[in-house]
Amino acid sequence: MLNLSPLFFTTAADESCMHDELDLSPEQRAFIASARNDVRNCLRTGIPRVLNERGYTEDVPQPRFFTQGSWAYKTLNAPAQRPQQADVDDGCYLPLSFISQTVAADRKLTT
Repeated sequence: MLNLSPLFFTTAADESCMHDELDLSPEQRAFIASARNDVRNCLRTGIPRVLNERGYTEDVPQPRFFTQGSWAYKTLNAPAQRPQQADVDDGCYLPLSFISQTVAADRKLTT
């Protein structure tokens, strides 16, 4: 039986393989990482601003972020054709105590 594995992946430095063609270019990777940082920075400043505008006067905890999915596992493939895209799954988290306290306060204001 013909072994085609080396066409897809090889550890030999001087041999090319299809696996290398699946990776994002350094420019694409940098663009996505920069966009992720821009969104995180926007949320860090935007969440406290919006809560203050809505009358929340307590200390607002800083959001925490956790990258998930194919970006985190280093299995993200470059798009093969349009309209396919590559993305990063980035979770934004606030403490549950803050969320439940805020939801309870909002319910009192609306009832």
